Amino acid sequence: MLVRAAQWELDDAAHEISRGCYTDEQRAALAEQLVALAQVLSARPDEPIVVEHAPDHP
Repeated sequence: MLVRAAQWELDDAAHEISRGCYTDEQRAALAEQLVALAQVLSARPDEPIVVEHAPDHP
């Protein structure tokens, strides 16, 4: 789920940043989320990551 959540957040950020509506707090939260994702991806590169749909996204 971390992969999909990061994808959605990056999509939202791309739109908000281009409109000048992305706050410093949002940037920090996104950075933290991406660091967490990077840690998961690099911790066990030989294991598959299960990607599930979050309840609030299709």
